[in-house]
Amino acid sequence: MRFHVLGPLEVREGAALVKLPPKQRDLLAALLCTDGATVSAERLIECLWGTAAPRSAMKSLQIHIHRLRRTLHGAGLLHRPPGYALLLDRGDLDSCLFHERVRQGREAITAGHPQKGADLLRSALGLWRGEPYEGQDHIATVHAEAIRLAEMRLEVLEDLFDTELALGRHAALTGELRGLVAAHPFRERLRIQLMLALYRTGRVADALDVCRAGRTLLADELGLDPGPALRRLELAMLTYDPALDSSTARDACLW
Repeated sequence: MRFHVLGPLEVREGAALVKLPPKQRDLLAALLCTDGATVSAERLIECLWGTAAPRSAMKSLQIHIHRLRRTLHGAGLLHRPPGYALLLDRGDLDSCLFHERVRQGREAITAGHPQKGADLLRSALGLWRGEPYEGQDHIATVHAEAIRLAEMRLEVLEDLFDTELALGRHAALTGELRGLVAAHPFRERLRIQLMLALYRTGRVADALDVCRAGRTLLADELGLDPGPALRRLELAMLTYDPALDSSTARDACLW
């Protein structure tokens, strides 16, 4: 069986989608988001019913565990006092595959193989189908894990863009970067990367417009000035600093 959490929670047996009723989906999400750690029965009851747990909650939990184990044909669902754990092979959970490919990609980049690293990071990002644990994030522990995964995805995207800018793919990145800056307007690293991509394709005015938009947004929404990296980049663009034409990953990350 394969478990997918980088989007709506899915379980697949071969190509077939395994159907789970709502309580089993909540229970599975609560177990998957702990990476094999034991989750106490009390915590699972809270995940399933919140503050409205019935007096028979412990017995009901045991029934849901039994039904989920039967649905998953066992699949590593173990009783471990004071609760339960779901032990999977790391290749059976897409979030584990994501972490492994990211690790390999970053190691390749550090070792001086940017093309291989970029390919691995793209492969890791290709596992995503939407918001992590979508539909199950009403559970506090699942919501916290979803936030962590979403933040890591953005960091991986930023690492990828630094690498691909260093490989000279400026024109190919501008559309993707524009969409991400619109979705995450306070993330200065993405804004810097978009500015570099535009500048290196000869669109200096557009690059400076992106900077001005960020400056205005920060001032209007937060009462803040841009960070030092964005200010340095703006000045470098205004003076046509030759360092901006560099295509090395190190120089792409300096701004």
